[in-house]
Amino acid sequence: MRIWVPFAVIGGLIVAVLIAAVILLSTQDVEVYKELIEEQARKATGRELKINGELDLAISFSPAITATDVVFANVEWGSRPEMLKLERVEAKVALIPMLMGTVDVKRLVLVGADIYLETDLSGRGNWEFEPVEEEPEGEEASEVAEAEPEEREEPEEQELEDAELPIVRDVRIEDLVITYRDGETGETTEIVFERLSGSQNEPGGPLSFDLLGRLDEAEIALEGIIGFGEKDIPLRVTGEAAGAALNIIGTIADPMAGKGLDLTIEIEGQTIKSLGALTGGDLPDIGPYRITTRLSDFGEIYRLDDLDMRLGPSDLTGVIELVMGDERPSFSADLNSRLLDLTAYTGAPAAGRPPTGPGNGGTGGAGAESDSLIALSEGGDAAPAASAERLFSDEPFDFSALGSIDGRAKLTAETVRLEKTTISNLDVVIELQSARATVSPLLAHFGGGQLDADLVLNARQATPSFSARLVLADADLGRVTEEMEITDILEGRFDLEADLKGAGGSMHALMASLNGRLSVEMGEGQLNSGYIDYLAADLLSTLTSWGETSDVTRVNCMVARFDIRNGIASASDLLLDTAKMTVSGEGTVDLGKEELDLTLTPRPKEESLISLALPVDIRGPLSDPYVLPNEEAVALGVAALAGQIALGPIGLLIPLVSAGTGDENPCVVALQEGVAQPTAPPQEEERPGIFEPLKDILDSIF
Repeated sequence: MRIWVPFAVIGGLIVAVLIAAVILLSTQDVEVYKELIEEQARKATGRELKINGELDLAISFSPAITATDVVFANVEWGSRPEMLKLERVEAKVALIPMLMGTVDVKRLVLVGADIYLETDLSGRGNWEFEPVEEEPEGEEASEVAEAEPEEREEPEEQELEDAELPIVRDVRIEDLVITYRDGETGETTEIVFERLSGSQNEPGGPLSFDLLGRLDEAEIALEGIIGFGEKDIPLRVTGEAAGAALNIIGTIADPMAGKGLDLTIEIEGQTIKSLGALTGGDLPDIGPYRITTRLSDFGEIYRLDDLDMRLGPSDLTGVIELVMGDERPSFSADLNSRLLDLTAYTGAPAAGRPPTGPGNGGTGGAGAESDSLIALSEGGDAAPAASAERLFSDEPFDFSALGSIDGRAKLTAETVRLEKTTISNLDVVIELQSARATVSPLLAHFGGGQLDADLVLNARQATPSFSARLVLADADLGRVTEEMEITDILEGRFDLEADLKGAGGSMHALMASLNGRLSVEMGEGQLNSGYIDYLAADLLSTLTSWGETSDVTRVNCMVARFDIRNGIASASDLLLDTAKMTVSGEGTVDLGKEELDLTLTPRPKEESLISLALPVDIRGPLSDPYVLPNEEAVALGVAALAGQIALGPIGLLIPLVSAGTGDENPCVVALQEGVAQPTAPPQEEERPGIFEPLKDILDSIF
């Protein structure tokens, strides 16, 4: 909708009716001609105009006419009966210029105007009038019928736009309310003008204006000057809107059509949160901000050149182009940034869970695992928490906006801050086409490694579908997991590959439908010893301090490969090799139910007379998993203990002795051949002198 059209039509209607009234009523009783004025309005617009109040005329060389309680009807399909309700209108017109064909309005006053603009489902506006065509009578009708088609006068389509504008020397509007209702969405916007005034000192001279009002809840106070002429009409606007200081200066070739723009725009303020009153949405509290750009147009193309945005610590420069197509608009953008801080847009950081490292009593720490071991060895039972939060929301996706615009945007950024991590050297291209979004390529440095990804979102069908290809090479696992507040258990350089597809109306539905593969491979690194000591360290080393201790355990390699079918990720290869042991794993992760069912089997590398090297199960919800010794392994261990009672205290410790694998790095085989199985243990060799310290320790225990 051209914003000038409703004002031009309604303003022209009021002025025309009043001028006609001046001519017709100068020597008559004004009340007699109410019906004539109303009839002329009906012929011009096809709608009813009613002057329910008084109609008063003051005769002079500058006649003034006043009308009260004026009502103009809405279109038949409108949502309310009246398009315009007006408490009072007053116009003072120069008589002699008017008789010579020039409309010179010395003063126009509107008080209590209520204008209701709306569209129907097809986008047709209620400001589109259909004049009533009178049927010719008598000889005039015969002449029209006999005339050739080319001789008949056809109405000019541009008559309204090409009409000569009246000279309006002084305008004052008080308590004006304009409501716009979008028939397609049902949304309404309200503009209230507490005061709107304008003045023109001479014909053809600039028009000064001043307004005070609000758009919905946004306060607006503007003043400025707009010139007149055939082209390159000067414009200057300054003021405030929704807490933002606004400055616009430049020229407009055709202000009535909103074409031929060449404007420099500056907007600045303390926080963009206040702009939410203009945009109709909640914006984060970020600031201060400053935006400068140059707005121009070429036909149906609107262009923002020299765009320079400063938003808090963030910056953005470049060019944006908008094309107003027949079906839907499209855009193109080429943007650059030194820093994009998106932390305020990704929500408040999630409440951190208590540390789960050794000694903190967390569900994933060694302390919890040892408690579980002790509980089961004493006949107790360890169970998961009573309830756990869902990780994947059931809230429906809303991709309705994807189908409203097409376009392509290229963004390069030196640094991008997210809620829990930072990426650098971002280079990404985003394309939108008929409700289908493609992100390709997406290149960046993440976690000290190189990220290469392609993403596709297709919202053309009722159930949106997704696909993602992602490769992360030579990243720092410790840095990534620490920044994202996942865990501090493992450190090392790793590679990640993912090829995933799914479809769903929510994140939960999407994860439950996921298909593809995921692979994580790591070379040398280190593991927090507290997490593994209770799995493979000698019981004597745990209970006494005579053995050598270390805060970390050397990791030779790690591989985790999952095949995903219909939301269930099955471990095809799961292996961790450390200086102390090799841990192999199997099981599944149900993404739909958000449940873990994994079993890890540790095998010490060195001989141990006494070791708690029992398989462990990792089960429970993804948001709060728990670790327990494998029930089957525990049952076998208890039976063996029962058979050794007669052997005395030494016999009680025999079932806990585990044989080492003796393999330095079985992950090498797994990485090269895809086989995640540790090699068979070699023959045990007797350690000389080992029973001497063992005897002293057993004596102290028993």
